[in-house]
Amino acid sequence: MAGAPFLFISHSSADNALTKDVCERLKAASQGDPAPYQVIADFEDLKPDMEWPRYLLEWMARCQAAVILLTEAAARSAWVLKEATILTARRSLDPSFKLFVVRFPGTDALLEQRGYAPLFLWMIQQVGAVDAEGIANAVRSQLGPLTDAETPFDALVGRLSDVLERVGSNALRSVARKLNAIPERLTFSQDEKTRHIETIARHLVGGHLGAFEGVLTLIDEFNMSRREDVGKLLGFVSPYWIDPEAAGQLPPLLNQRPRVAAALNGADVVNFIAPLYVRRAHPSSRLYTLIPVAGGWSDRLEDHVTNEICAFIRSRRTALSRAANTEVVAWLARSDAKWYAVLPYPVPDDGALIALLDRFPTVTFLLATGEALAREDGLTRVRWLEPTVSVERETRERDHYYKAQDVLDAMSE
Repeated sequence: MAGAPFLFISHSSADNALTKDVCERLKAASQGDPAPYQVIADFEDLKPDMEWPRYLLEWMARCQAAVILLTEAAARSAWVLKEATILTARRSLDPSFKLFVVRFPGTDALLEQRGYAPLFLWMIQQVGAVDAEGIANAVRSQLGPLTDAETPFDALVGRLSDVLERVGSNALRSVARKLNAIPERLTFSQDEKTRHIETIARHLVGGHLGAFEGVLTLIDEFNMSRREDVGKLLGFVSPYWIDPEAAGQLPPLLNQRPRVAAALNGADVVNFIAPLYVRRAHPSSRLYTLIPVAGGWSDRLEDHVTNEICAFIRSRRTALSRAANTEVVAWLARSDAKWYAVLPYPVPDDGALIALLDRFPTVTFLLATGEALAREDGLTRVRWLEPTVSVERETRERDHYYKAQDVLDAMSE
């Protein structure tokens, strides 16, 4: 990564004066630090009808630590909720990521009302002070050495560098120029090839393909490259359009107790939307497995889903290939919480869902609600993922994805 590590400050623009004071005090403390860091915060006055700045996604993927200032104005801000969701998702995946929460007096009920409860902010490092000097001092004292440990952005750049190692400089330059729609706000590498790869990475993180029509035209730009490399690139690129706030709600569910399912909408949740959500939530990891569950179950939903999950595990684990369902269920209960299982429409009733959640304490269930995210008040342990998927956008992106696969097939001919 270029330069000193980053400390990101999430706040409402209504609190710019306080935030600037906090930033200046943290910057001053860093200047005398043997391991200095950069403090970054966005001070634009964002309006409700504005598009949320995509460079903020890059900042949150590149920072080594973050502070969330939860004043009353911040608690009411849709932008701060988005940032808090993404930052807590990152901390769920990497407990070493340093995240500090400053909850101002009188905001508890408002935070609950505005949808912050599923983020479990009270379980994250709290800062008791609410004045600029006190906040800066508390963060600085608890921060410790802020090393340049690998961030999600660094990991993505590294993976892209491996995949694009054999791509010519002219092709990379062309792609970077067409992608370059998000303004650069942070320092980039001086090496030209690395800078082009970083441009690709920041646009994938920001969910913006610039002048490209979709994944098909981006993949076609690399048509003179090795098919294997372009296939890997398609895997990186295809989830880019899924809203990071919606996908970011999945990681905290992995270890939540009692277990909670996630409900998401789309025309094809099982085969298209759910896999993209998981890949968007875990962009640099393949540790998280999505278990498909066939539809057509009888009244005994729990037994049908259990049979499907156990059959999948038996097909993947040689040691369990002849195990009974009870043995597989017991093995899953002892395993790491890296499993997702997607249940096709219709959404199960509350009793059946609770039975499944309790039977599989390391599996996060994804419920397909159909084209619309139709909330059902009778379901007591469900997280409804929003922003919802636009079916029109889904149709377009799915068409682009399959056309990109056609480009890959043509490369092998």
